[in-house]
Amino acid sequence: TVKPELERTKEKLVGLKNQVSQLALLKKQVELTASTQEQQNQSQALEKKSQVNQARENLEAKKSNYNLQKLEKKAQVERAKQQIKIFENEQQSAQNRLFIDSKQLERFSKLITDGAVSAAQVDRLKKDQQESKRLYEKAALDIKQAELSLAEEFNRYLTTMNQLESDIEQAKLRLQEQKSSYQSAVNTGEIAVLKTQEQLKDLQRQINS
Repeated sequence: TVKPELERTKEKLVGLKNQVSQLALLKKQVELTASTQEQQNQSQALEKKSQVNQARENLEAKKSNYNLQKLEKKAQVERAKQQIKIFENEQQSAQNRLFIDSKQLERFSKLITDGAVSAAQVDRLKKDQQESKRLYEKAALDIKQAELSLAEEFNRYLTTMNQLESDIEQAKLRLQEQKSSYQSAVNTGEIAVLKTQEQLKDLQRQINS
């Protein structure tokens, strides 16, 4: 009875040794998996971090372009406003000159009947008055054209700014998405590492027992 008992004990020991060997082999496999997993996590995290940085740079570029375009478009609007003021001054000057020329023509036309002035002098005044009138009408047309140009410039300014603001909002969303994607990848990686560590601890406990 002792011999069979001894045989059984030996068999049991062999079985336990095999089990320990299998567990040790499994542990090595899990450790290798953990190492590979960690490298993949680091690689993925770096890639995601790079995408976040690209999205951030893109947002900054959009903001910079917005500020530049705003300055340029505002300057164009201001130039259009200044042009209107120039034409308004020209119109005022032409109006003053037309008023003076009309008064002089009226006065000289009365004096011609008395022979105090010549017909040639009156003709010159008529020409002066006509030129003043032409300049006044031209200034009035220039003002209308300049007002149309101002409206066009202002519309261009609004359209451009709205588009650029939309681009910035899109870039902000893209950055937020990339940040979330990066954080999700990091969290997933950490969870996977923790699970593997638990597996290793469990295997080590089984080996030790």
